Amino acid sequence: MNNKAQKTLNKSFYIAFLSALVLSMSLYIFCKFCKIWQLVILIGFLSGMFVKSPRSGFLASFSGVVSGWFLLLAIQSIRFPIAGSASLLADIIGLGNSMWFLIIILSLLIGGIVAGFSGLAGSYFRCILDRL
Repeated sequence: MNNKAQKTLNKSFYIAFLSALVLSMSLYIFCKFCKIWQLVILIGFLSGMFVKSPRSGFLASFSGVVSGWFLLLAIQSIRFPIAGSASLLADIIGLGNSMWFLIIILSLLIGGIVAGFSGLAGSYFRCILDRL
């Protein structure tokens, strides 16, 4: 492959990855404000269909939902102190009051992994459709 074709391929990859990232983040924020967080599976699936490689589908969906979730947590922490409820949950689990940030990281990872695997499924579905 020549250099010009490689640059075009890289450019289209980055455009697809960024569009999947923005799509998953914006749809997640929309669904979160509509109180339908369960649609994170559909969001990941749709954003995974934008990219061709399964690894990129996982990463785009994972990073889009995690960044959207983190943005919402940051916005909500301005209005309501989330450290109090997270430290209470950490104390109930047995982690102690000082480990409240682990609860937030764990919730970010769980949402991101669910979205990532649905993005992986979406990118595999696109691979199947491309072969037909």
